[in-house]
Amino acid sequence: QHGWIVGEDGLILHSDDGGKTWAKQISGATVYLFSIDFIDAKRGWAVGDKATAVHTEDGGKTWSLSKIGSDQKLSADEALLAQEPVLYSVRFLDQQNGWIVGEFGNIWHTTDGGTSWRTQQETLIGEGFYDALDIPTFFGAAFSDTQNGVVAGLETKIARTRDGGTKWKFEELGFKDGTGDP
Repeated sequence: QHGWIVGEDGLILHSDDGGKTWAKQISGATVYLFSIDFIDAKRGWAVGDKATAVHTEDGGKTWSLSKIGSDQKLSADEALLAQEPVLYSVRFLDQQNGWIVGEFGNIWHTTDGGTSWRTQQETLIGEGFYDALDIPTFFGAAFSDTQNGVVAGLETKIARTRDGGTKWKFEELGFKDGTGDP
């Protein structure tokens, strides 16, 4: 019966009647929010533009605003460009484990319910990309358990992990483009 929608200017809408009616929740964000996910009925996260993340511990009655930053070593130019990347998706597998993906191939993981976030995309450098800012933007993440997951993004790039994100590897897509060519 519960559902949430996010959007422009930090918009968060909540329904407690299966979508028949929606009520606005005050997120505190002023940027676009692109994704929302709830761990349970009370605890949820939303992410969006300019490295913005908001989370709630009370079902959305109140939201706390924060920024998700990079903990990887970047050159001065890379750090300047990557200081506020767009965050496109947040997904929690359980109460402790969640992932955020976004611009410049960023992948963040939490093992403590969102108290702290660590970058995970470093192992994609050398996979045809030699600069952190060249890794394609990711728009979604899905995990079947704490070890196995995929992220998907621009240029039909899909990366997979089988060890919880310690190591990521791009995979080739096995689809046809409609012309008969693979």
